[in-house]
Amino acid sequence: MRFLSRKDRKVDYDSLETDKRIIEAAKVVFIRKGYDETKMIDIAKEAGISRTTLNYYYHNKEQLFKPILEHFFLAFFPGAKSAFYDEKRTVIEKIDFLIDWYFIRLIENESLAPFVVIAIQRMPKMIATIAQENILRFSQAILFIRQVEKEMEEGRLKKMDYNTVLITFYSQIVFPFLIRPLMNEVNDQADDLYVDYIETYKAQVKETMHRILIP
Repeated sequence: MRFLSRKDRKVDYDSLETDKRIIEAAKVVFIRKGYDETKMIDIAKEAGISRTTLNYYYHNKEQLFKPILEHFFLAFFPGAKSAFYDEKRTVIEKIDFLIDWYFIRLIENESLAPFVVIAIQRMPKMIATIAQENILRFSQAILFIRQVEKEMEEGRLKKMDYNTVLITFYSQIVFPFLIRPLMNEVNDQADDLYVDYIETYKAQVKETMHRILIP
């Protein structure tokens, strides 16, 4: 076994730190300018490194976009997975849990909602690839869909198209975070006041989902 010298370890740590700076800078630039308008030099400037250094780590912006997207996309699944696995919870109970969990994640990370929207609009094939590469994680969602279908057949939920449920669910959760900066500007308020409002709004989201699903 080869042990790293102090010098080797320092180089390794420095490399990890630079990679982290690049990823964080790329998140900022992609959200600010959008995928199409972002250039590698923009990311290099944001990270405070040369274009040559950036090329050493990533050759193009697509290489950068995928790990960021994967990080954001899969960050949703630890909490969701625990809900999908719980056989004792009804669909409505799981939806309530997921609403709470998603709102916590989105409040903690302002950039998550706009970044995911950019990804869905510009890189749907990449999202499909990530799903295929992480099929075991996504299989829990399939179990949830089957539970929804079962409860619809049993009359515990209204029969309706699953796409309608999905679009209603995610649009109510994501859109408030997309307009977060605008709402703060229009209302001339501090961001913490909007977060307080979001807590109230979250209860309305649950009520809406109950109304469209419970017979």
